[in-house]
Amino acid sequence: MNKELFEAKRVPPAEYEKEPFEFEQVDKIIQEKPYVKEALEEVRNIDEGVTLRHSMETAEMVASLADELHFSREEKKSLIIVALTHDVGKAFIERDVLIYKGEYDDKKRAEMVRHIRLSKNYLVEKGAPPEIWEIVVRHHEHKGEPRNSENERRNNENVSEVIPENENDAEEARAEERRNGERRQEKPYYERLARIFSIADIFQATGDSARPYNNHNEALAIRDLELRRLSPLSPAEQKAIMFLRKNEELKRRELKK
Repeated sequence: MNKELFEAKRVPPAEYEKEPFEFEQVDKIIQEKPYVKEALEEVRNIDEGVTLRHSMETAEMVASLADELHFSREEKKSLIIVALTHDVGKAFIERDVLIYKGEYDDKKRAEMVRHIRLSKNYLVEKGAPPEIWEIVVRHHEHKGEPRNSENERRNNENVSEVIPENENDAEEARAEERRNGERRQEKPYYERLARIFSIADIFQATGDSARPYNNHNEALAIRDLELRRLSPLSPAEQKAIMFLRKNEELKRRELKK
């Protein structure tokens, strides 16, 4: 088992659900999908383990959600892979921006947002299927940075793109984009999985172990603002949020004992 890769994760143990996350399941995914382990290795030390912990904790959270919402085994597996790889692009942005603790100016914000497209590019290059990077590229939509927006285009101007060498390559690129569009139409669960992943990411990113908020109430206020950006919420999504809030309250009670 690759537990040594995840040593930074479980701190402190009392903050986690009583039913432990299945490390063996992650290990099996890593064996089947080498790009997942490579992605985790990329983020292992970039910010003192914060991104690695976030990736693992989000995988744990989204797996619990998938069970609660009776997702299929394949859907649950896809969501775990997305969680483990969604922030790999942070390994390729400016380190000073990554570890910066204050308020972002426009330049720093643009640099940080680049990690979304960089994560997608990394996964495409490694051969990850569209059902993975389609969700990864959308994982910040709840933060007011929707895909294909002018804001995203401007923030990603400096991302290296593959330039076709000839017209045949250009036509193949256009054909691939058409195929991707057809996949999105054929598999509407992209939207459902992307939104459920966003919920897990919102809850984990505003947890005590992720970002240095001034206090817990500030973290909750930011989280509720981001959740409102997902509105209107479906009954299943409302159920998921209630499930996460219940677990959060249970964990906080455990910490007070």
